[in-house]
Amino acid sequence: MLLAAAACATPPRAQPRLPGPYGEALAAATREAAVYEGLDPRLYLYATCETAAFRAARTRELARMFQVPESEADARAASLTAPAAGPVFLVALHSEVPGAADLRSPDAPWTVRLRGAQGSLAPESMEPLEPLDATVRALYPYVDRFFAVYRVAFAPSAGDGPLALVVAGPGGGATLSF
Repeated sequence: MLLAAAACATPPRAQPRLPGPYGEALAAATREAAVYEGLDPRLYLYATCETAAFRAARTRELARMFQVPESEADARAASLTAPAAGPVFLVALHSEVPGAADLRSPDAPWTVRLRGAQGSLAPESMEPLEPLDATVRALYPYVDRFFAVYRVAFAPSAGDGPLALVVAGPGGGATLSF
């Protein structure tokens, strides 16, 4: 019984490093944090800032994975690198507390905000990424079936310069600097 309880508090596996240009882009664009209350883990968090350069690297990796002709990969990369309205993040959360990683729930114990030169912003949209299929897991190796994953978009008024994604609630908080 004690062994089972200890297994529940074990942090998710460490983020593996992918080889090649996409692996380098993913590592540069991803931050991770854990929120603890005393010694008890409350939340594990990963976020990838999906800049135009990152999206282009992801598209090239998809082309490599699925052996898409170079011309199709170039066209897809061009469509993904078009200027976005504002900063976009892929955010993955895991909590030992059932339902605590559901950011869409009105009762969610966590909020997500973006701090930038223009102050603190709430997300414009927060879309769950479903299903978490083999492609998603290959592109984002920190994601597994125990994570809730969202694509979180903010308004362009976040401004240029350093950004910080803040996930906070009554159990604590984490700030991921980009």
